Formats: sequence, structure tokens, C-alpha cells
Amino acid sequence: MNKNKKISVLIADDSFFTRKILKEILSKDTTIELIGEAKNGIEACEKAAALKPDVITLDYNLGDINGAEVISRILAKDPQYQPSILIISAYTKEGSDEHLECLNRGAIDIISKPSGEISFDLGLVAEEILSKIHMASLAKVRYFEVVKHSHEKKTDIPDIVANKIVVIGASTGGPPVLEQIISQLPSTLSAGVIVAQHMPKVFTSSFAKRINKLSAVIVKEAQEGDQIKCGVVLVLPGGKNSELISQNEKTILRVKKEENPRGAHPCIDIIMRSAAQIFGKSVIGIELTGMGEDGKIGMSCIKAAGGHTIAQDPETAVVSSMPASAIKEGVVDEVLDINKISKRILELCV
Repeated sequence: MNKNKKISVLIADDSFFTRKILKEILSKDTTIELIGEAKNGIEACEKAAALKPDVITLDYNLGDINGAEVISRILAKDPQYQPSILIISAYTKEGSDEHLECLNRGAIDIISKPSGEISFDLGLVAEEILSKIHMASLAKVRYFEVVKHSHEKKTDIPDIVANKIVVIGASTGGPPVLEQIISQLPSTLSAGVIVAQHMPKVFTSSFAKRINKLSAVIVKEAQEGDQIKCGVVLVLPGGKNSELISQNEKTILRVKKEENPRGAHPCIDIIMRSAAQIFGKSVIGIELTGMGEDGKIGMSCIKAAGGHTIAQDPETAVVSSMPASAIKEGVVDEVLDINKISKRILELCV
């Protein structure tokens, strides 16, 4: 997008009050131009085709067709026009999987409404909304079909303490990529895996359960005191930072108190640095898609400790700055396309 051009935005929400508050939020940023509103899914598809906004803010529940279907229709309509879509919706445990499916369909990110479908306090996340609209305007739209695993699934958590660890960091655009990578790992993986995905705390449990259904390895939301076990993937809880510590001759996970919500949590640098300190050369660090530079310091620590570092090819990233910053720093051993990362993990874990 031309840096001198305003970011054009279409709002799609079935609530008049939500649309009104969103308009007020957008009006505070002179680099953003509201070019239209839609009150249901069909209208969102029609106005997207007619107005071609840079960014669409989309509620999931739109009265007629849901947000995931709207995303698919908009992105399939014209291959030459692929707008960045932000889901701004109320979170429910029952609907969390559907919200996460929006990311696979091509949505850039999810913002959770503070207090239900009609959130009069939407202003509480105004800064996040504006920031993510700017980020979305620079993002590349990607959509994925996860290849289901062909490995045998084990339902019991293995009791083999890992002496090798894989630490994966991701932010914007990360969930579908993580699904694709983790779903290809066998339950016999001879390493433990930790995932640090920048994500609101309300989603990490559902996200872990979703990947677990797709995968042969055991995937769970991490908890205080978890050990690193072979064939187990720990998804760090959102809204907090976590680190590995040595306690009573065991390596366990320590989950810190909830952090400043304005920051990106869980912090990739913190978990990677602690892994490097404890596991040394037996760490594989992987930096995936995302905005910013979180993970650059952590990858440096892993590299300095003699571990192996991999970055997602920035050309395949929704937002390239995280892997690109680590590559530019000179702390990346390999740059790989996402469909080659799982195989490389297995080769390094032999």
C-alpha cells in the first residue's frame, strides 16, 4: 500500500451500537478512512467487492452467514483483490474453534470484544484495534488447509523426560502455521515442544485443544510446574510470560503473573532465553510469522548456546518482521518454507 494513502476500512457488524463505537474509534486516527458499513454477512461481501477496502473489521456472528463463510466468499471472489480481515467479536468457549477457523480461512487476527456481542466498552481495546488495522494494512493474506496427520495418536501423556527441546515463537499469522507444523509431528517425537504464540488469554486453551485434535502428539495449554516430556507440546498461556527453571533436579515451567495487557504475551525472548540456559546445545529455536522483533534476542541466546535456529521464510509470512529481524541479526542457521519445518525438526531430533 502507498504509504501516503489513507488506510481504507469497511466495518461489518450486525450491531448498530458496535458500528457506532467503531466509527468513533477510527475517526481518531487521521491515517484511516472509513469507506463503508455492513450490517450482515451478505452486505459485507457485496460492499467488499464494490468498495475494495484495504482492511475489513468483521464480527463473527452477523445474523445471516457467519464470519468464516464471509471470509471465504470475499477472498474467493477476486484473486487480485485480497483484503486484510480483522475479526472483532465476542469470545465464547463454545464458539472459540469457529473463531480460530477464521484464521485458517484468511483472517489476519482476532480482537476479543471486552463484554459480549454488544460491548459498550469497546473503547477499552481502541488502541489495539487501531494498531492492528495498521498492521493488517501491511500484511499478506494467507489461507491454509491443514493436512491431517498420518501418525498414530497416543492419548496418554508420555512419561519420558526430554533432553532436547523445540521452542517455537509466533505472532500475527501464527496459528494456522503452527497447526500445519505440529499436525505433522509423530507421537514418537524424541523432544519436548513449547509454543509461544502471541494470543489473548481467552484463546490459548481452545487453541491447544484444536491442535491436539489434529495431531498425533499430545498438545495442551501449559500449566505451572509442567515438565518437558517427549512427544508433548505445551502451548504457553496468553496474557502471561513463562520461563523454564531448574527445581529439585528437574526442569519445570514457571508461569508468571498476568502481564501488562498492552504487551505481546507470552514473550518469545523470555522462554527461548531460559531454554538456552538450561538445555544449551539441545535447543531448536524456530521463529515464525509476526509483527515486531520478539524472538530475535531469544534466537541469539539459542545460537550462542550452540543450539540450532530456524526462521520461516519471510516471503511466506503474513507479517514478515519477526523472522526477518532474526535473519538480519545473523542468528538463523536455516530459512525454510513452512512445509519443510516439521521434517527438519524430526531430522534434528534423531
